[in-house]
Amino acid sequence: MSISFRASFVSLAVTGKDRAGLLGLVGALKDCEAVAGELLGQRVNSLTALGFIVVGIVILVRTERVWVGVGAIGTGIGSFVFHGPMPSWGQLVHDVTLWFLVGVVTFAIGRDLRSGASWRALIGPLALLAVVALIGRLGATGGPLCDPGSVVQPHGLWHLGAASALLWWAMLYPTPTRNETTRYGVPV
Repeated sequence: MSISFRASFVSLAVTGKDRAGLLGLVGALKDCEAVAGELLGQRVNSLTALGFIVVGIVILVRTERVWVGVGAIGTGIGSFVFHGPMPSWGQLVHDVTLWFLVGVVTFAIGRDLRSGASWRALIGPLALLAVVALIGRLGATGGPLCDPGSVVQPHGLWHLGAASALLWWAMLYPTPTRNETTRYGVPV
């Protein structure tokens, strides 16, 4: 840790002012990967976050789940900003877009189940999500899988696995017909 980095932490603690944009960085430090540069602070975690954008585009093009696609793209952008350039507001953007996606998917699954879709179709995507969540937690800073300098980052595997689980569910889980819409007139 550089002297200027330590000084910025001391300044934040003493004055409460985030002159160096450390608040977003502090959250990212829990994800194990070393901060290596200015443009892409956590290179692996920022690049794997782009998987959500790819998945969101595929969902928009190949399914009727418009808001799920929008949520995935937003999550990819928010996560890239959080792990990449790491501005002081990055964690807020990351968290808001992630919770938006979680809400949209929860709403869509609830609607599908109420319309008679089987919950069994969720087993595969949820199992994948559980496995990559466990890997992500074991690879958090201080965890047994944490290696800050490795090109294989457990949090990056979480990004790719969660995006894959989302795509798996969106592509294979029964979707509403083109005529079925939400009360707002937009397919979920």
